[in-house]
Amino acid sequence: MNLLPVAIVLVLAQSGGTSFDSRADADAPPEHRERLDACVGHLESLALKKAEACYASFYKDLPSSPLADEALYDLALARERQGNRDGALTTRTTLVDGYPRSPLAPQTKLDVAEARVSEGDLLAAAELFTSYARRYPRAPRASEQLERAAII
Repeated sequence: MNLLPVAIVLVLAQSGGTSFDSRADADAPPEHRERLDACVGHLESLALKKAEACYASFYKDLPSSPLADEALYDLALARERQGNRDGALTTRTTLVDGYPRSPLAPQTKLDVAEARVSEGDLLAAAELFTSYARRYPRAPRASEQLERAAII
């Protein structure tokens, strides 16, 4: 039994990276997973500039890969950890807009809304909270986001 995917899940969970998505992995060509794993290695070792370049290259070359959303998620994380909040926000918006069915999209949309709140762009935040509740009505926090939008 190959324990590498399990080890990746545990390390990513501890490092704040993406979770292992077996559905996407099952659909992804092995060379895509290998390439993304190289990026994960940079992120885990805190080689953030290398991680950023690796994820950006992955996404540029393979935007239709089943792992493209994961690459964007971690690209945003690498940018944020380097203090590039604008770059992280742009990347998260690309993920939400380009991959709305991704399992990473709901939380990422909330992250974008929270960033808008912290920037003081309350109108954009309210629109995002409302959009979240409409797009993901069965999400555990959907009604909470509608309430937040109403308060703003």
